[in-house]
Amino acid sequence: MMKHPHIVLVLAALLLGLTTLAYPRMGSDTSTFTYVSRTVLDGGMPYRDAWDLKAPAIFYVYAVPVALFGNNHGAVQALDAIWQVATALVLFAIAVRIYGRREIGLLAGLLYLLVYYAGSFWEMTQAEGFLNLPLALSMLWLLRALENDNFAAWCVSGAFVAVATLFKIPMGLVGIVMIVAAIARNPGRGQAVRRLSALALGFAAPLLLCVIYFQAKGALWDLYTTQIIGGPQHALLNQNGHYLGCAIESLVLPGRAPLYALGFLGLMSLWAAVARKQAVSLSTKLLWGWFAVGLVVLFMHGEFLGYHFIPMYAPVAILSADMVYSVWTSRRTAGMFTRWVAFIGILAVLTCTAYKVSKNVLYERRALHGITPPNEWDAVSDYIKKNTSPGDRIFVWGNRAAIYLDSGVKSASRFLDIYHIARPPKAVDYQAIFLQEFEAARPKYFILHIMGKGPGECGFGDIDQKETFLEFSAFSRLIAEDYEMVTAGDVGPYEVYKRK
Repeated sequence: MMKHPHIVLVLAALLLGLTTLAYPRMGSDTSTFTYVSRTVLDGGMPYRDAWDLKAPAIFYVYAVPVALFGNNHGAVQALDAIWQVATALVLFAIAVRIYGRREIGLLAGLLYLLVYYAGSFWEMTQAEGFLNLPLALSMLWLLRALENDNFAAWCVSGAFVAVATLFKIPMGLVGIVMIVAAIARNPGRGQAVRRLSALALGFAAPLLLCVIYFQAKGALWDLYTTQIIGGPQHALLNQNGHYLGCAIESLVLPGRAPLYALGFLGLMSLWAAVARKQAVSLSTKLLWGWFAVGLVVLFMHGEFLGYHFIPMYAPVAILSADMVYSVWTSRRTAGMFTRWVAFIGILAVLTCTAYKVSKNVLYERRALHGITPPNEWDAVSDYIKKNTSPGDRIFVWGNRAAIYLDSGVKSASRFLDIYHIARPPKAVDYQAIFLQEFEAARPKYFILHIMGKGPGECGFGDIDQKETFLEFSAFSRLIAEDYEMVTAGDVGPYEVYKRK
């Protein structure tokens, strides 16, 4: 096995990834990403023509499978599986470079894959899962830069951090870890300036190219208002009086067990080094810095959804792999407590992953026999498809971009998720923009999702979205004046209104 560790990692990743391919487009986020990527492929721009709060890179990643296979979420899952293969291989390279053992590298890659696929289906194909690859590449190139002090290596390391930032803006804080690495070990002033300049140049290049691209497409203002104004204010909306309760509620979920297990194993390795009065290597400190940024961003976000934990998976996989290998190779001399903790930690990871993978396999088996649960929006999508013509527009009050995709009818507004209309940021009047777009498009149908989720105590709580619709009085009056209900009940949890 150790003669071909790369092959082992590829086979493990593909085996785990194959169990997710049969799932339909279930997540509200993934439907939105698909819709925005379709808009991009049709010549539009994110934020200006199809609005979502995520940073831009995710839409262009989705555009690849959408361009090749259409609105097929299985193709997106396949891309995600390949992406995680690449991530595991880079983690292998990092661990080997740090610890000098291919066994530790193999363990790091495998542990990352196990904890990733221990998550729920809706946690996959998210920006947080995709950004692990550029962050891993940035760390790999940083280690190379520390070894040979090559200007280009410092540049590339900074550039990959910027790429991760284009998936999730706060992950740019990893740049602080890079700066610490550049000035560690007391380099001379000239050497430190040279390193920092290289990092800054590399970090600035992808971001500058992004700005130039959006400016050339006439969408820079939309990018700025979404990422610099809308994003931070969205996070602040989740910092409310129930914040601590929401955090605890999410942190104690059983699905967090694999991350906690690996994190504790990593801490044991650190504690053992301190107990033996061994110096903690710079590379180990950098891995913990990487993890710390993921933890800080988690609490900055304030929602504690499953995929918000994913940026911490990669560093803890490497750190815990070192501990597991140490216990295994010194199992005769390792203390009983240490051996039992390592055993329980790995058992927790394997159990959670086996449970999730078995559920995926069962779902795929049923899918192959044509037995899959219907989506709650299937009936309303079919109704819209049958009662519209090419060129018609609709609008859905709810977070259901899947209706646009399945019906084949475009939205009358750039806004696909009503959360940011119902709770707009203070500095940008998205409600006025939305009303202007809606009146200009005059959609044939308005669809009200009456049993969905809306802004609640813990990010998105169980609130009837009809309440948020009625609170938006200018819009609800417009619907009452210009539209009449044509169906209710027989299209699921939706009310369909047709323009008079």
